[in-house]
Amino acid sequence: PLLLGSKSMFRLALLFAVLVGASALIDGVKVHSAEFGNSTSPHKIKFEWQIVTSPLGKYISALVSWKANGWAAVGWHPFGSSPSQPSGHDMEDADYVIGSFPEAHGHGVLVTDSFANPGHHGYAPPLMDTSLGGTDNILRYGGSQSAGVSSFAFDRLLDTGDTKTDHSLNNNGFYHVIWAHANLTSATPNSLGYHGGTVGWTHGHYLVNFLTGASKPCMDC
Repeated sequence: PLLLGSKSMFRLALLFAVLVGASALIDGVKVHSAEFGNSTSPHKIKFEWQIVTSPLGKYISALVSWKANGWAAVGWHPFGSSPSQPSGHDMEDADYVIGSFPEAHGHGVLVTDSFANPGHHGYAPPLMDTSLGGTDNILRYGGSQSAGVSSFAFDRLLDTGDTKTDHSLNNNGFYHVIWAHANLTSATPNSLGYHGGTVGWTHGHYLVNFLTGASKPCMDC
């Protein structure tokens, strides 16, 4: 199926908004958006999200889309909180959500709650939270690949209570957001691997305020 969970109609509308490049109002709530990648890149990642209030607490409902087949990922930490920031490797101490379509999974979508591989200063693939003593806090997810477009959607509480492998998104300030997608020269772009390539084309970073929707280039990261 394209998408899973009780918010499938919301996500279908959000997916449409992402693919046509339009801003949207879903159920009267503004959907924020940011686009990551060089302006000339044909494979820019589009990241759209809204903050939803529920009996469980506030959560982010988001969709990531890019115009190619393969995996994609977004990660974050409060700006300046990483041990190596503002200089150094931006992947260090980052909290990730990764969408892939691995052959071992029948090329169906697999969305993982992940965190930076400790002890490698960001120079290693992220690991699933559960392998680091944390918990899987993705409430619902789904995704699809068709006609050269990959997308995945997920819901996650702003504050999951997992202080070991999650960063709270309740902070009304800028987060350093890290993005990446598959190296299209890879023989297995649908399975998570090294993104390779040039900054701004297969990977990069941005500043995003999840609560207000403000975003801007990360000039001093």
